[in-house]
Amino acid sequence: ANASIGRGSLGCDGERAGAVGPFGLQHLNDAGRRLRSFMEVHQLCSLASFYRKQYYGTWIHPCSRLPHQLDHIIVSREDRRRFTDCGSCPFQ
Repeated sequence: ANASIGRGSLGCDGERAGAVGPFGLQHLNDAGRRLRSFMEVHQLCSLASFYRKQYYGTWIHPCSRLPHQLDHIIVSREDRRRFTDCGSCPFQ
């Protein structure tokens, strides 16, 4: 399923916090919740959500015409500090 992971913390703290950064699209679905939970358990993070970008949408819903961020670059939280930027081409 396509996972929209939203942005920011879902109320987790301590070692479970930090899978998703403060940037990106707010939309969150069930598949996104499952992916976020998997990333939290395995100390992973969605890299693009930690960098401010002009566009985050990688797919446009055909009916609502709203953008969704469905493509994610997932790295270990330990390795996140090695990156200085991350993004994707809009709507491709």
